[in-house]
Amino acid sequence: MVAGKREQWRPVVGFEGLYQVSDRGRVRSFHRDPEGELLNPMLNRGGYPYVSLYRDGEQYTRTVHRTVLEAWRGPRPEGHHAAHWDGNKTNNRVSNLRWATLADNVADQVRHGVHREARKTACPRGHKYSGSNLRITFDGRRACRACHREYARRRRAELADA
Repeated sequence: MVAGKREQWRPVVGFEGLYQVSDRGRVRSFHRDPEGELLNPMLNRGGYPYVSLYRDGEQYTRTVHRTVLEAWRGPRPEGHHAAHWDGNKTNNRVSNLRWATLADNVADQVRHGVHREARKTACPRGHKYSGSNLRITFDGRRACRACHREYARRRRAELADA
């Protein structure tokens, strides 16, 4: 978004005439105020902001990032999820969001340093995951060459004794 640019609004998909979502990731309701009343999002267990929307006497819970994407980028493509370029779950500006595959989301986690496996710097025995000690397994996991060599040595010894 260009500095000084006015906030732009679009109808929330499925709630046209009742709610709007902005390019800045804000949601407003037209239930009580014809000018629109800003909703105050809550955070779900995963840390993503969500809002409760009402239509025909029923309540619907919607995450803000998905609501923004549907209004500004169209329906979710098959096999895609909402993704934040900067990794900040609360930055729901349309410029920070995109539809992405699960693989794209995992790559983002690695890039942002929050992927559980990518944060590990050493194996459970304390050997560093670096240089010649780092081995990538067939399924993409990191493994320790020193531990693998020790396991192979013990296995050969067991087989020789049998």
